[in-house]
Amino acid sequence: MDQLGNVGNDSAPLEEQWDHDILHPYQRTGPGSAVDGAPKFNLDAWNPDYFAWLATAVDLASDRELVVQIILLDCWHAGFGLQYGFGELDYFAAGNNINGIGFADEAAWLDTAGPVFARHQAFVERVVDTLGERDNLVWETCNEKRAGSHASPDDTRMDAWHAAIADIVRARETALGLATHRLVVPVDLPEHRTVAGHQTPSDGGESIADMRARLAGEQFAWGLPLISDNDCCPGQPAADAVRVKAWAALTAGAHVDIFNNEMFKGAVLGNANTAAGIKAVGIVAAFVRTLRSTSWA
Repeated sequence: MDQLGNVGNDSAPLEEQWDHDILHPYQRTGPGSAVDGAPKFNLDAWNPDYFAWLATAVDLASDRELVVQIILLDCWHAGFGLQYGFGELDYFAAGNNINGIGFADEAAWLDTAGPVFARHQAFVERVVDTLGERDNLVWETCNEKRAGSHASPDDTRMDAWHAAIADIVRARETALGLATHRLVVPVDLPEHRTVAGHQTPSDGGESIADMRARLAGEQFAWGLPLISDNDCCPGQPAADAVRVKAWAALTAGAHVDIFNNEMFKGAVLGNANTAAGIKAVGIVAAFVRTLRSTSWA
């Protein structure tokens, strides 16, 4: 689930795409109704409950020795998602806020000199204010920007929009007196579409063996942290495939982030097969922690 509460399933009904009960970063003050029938957002009024929840979630992960990849913004819905009507669910769509903010297309949403970008900056700064003191974070500028190329780390590292968001993060950390050592995807390490295995083992992705070969070969040679991040596997992917992929990534020198596009559904999240897959990834993490704490004679 992203900043907007989108669940990534374009066939789901509106109430599942943008749930009335989801926490939003902005208060719904009206006047007038947004596309989902609830009051319009006031982009000048933060919702403290949203940011309190964000801090609690990251702290809970820290208690379990987990690192959280914070996706600051969602580019997918304003690019690829426009064809599915996701643009209507944007906070910055003219019909959803009382502040006179609107955008016509992806270029306007990404325009670093435009009114939407000023709102991006304000949100990113507010998230850094909330989470900046925590050390179990990897920042990510946005999810799946359509414009531009993601074929290599250099492609995204040199992308002006990604660089602008990364600069906002680091400037805010500096202003708060925090260390600016945190990794920012995709400026400091490649995004998930660049790294081998993001559609493995289903949705037409490469085999786990081919994924591992690419990770251990050309991509290991990049000399960058690698996170093999699924973008596949709706329903309950086979637990054994999740287990094998996690170990294949580890032994190729990469991290792994396993998910599927339907984990927002209670039936999927509560399925025993899903739980077994998640447990398998946890065992890999436990193995790494054991190695880290082992004293080698």
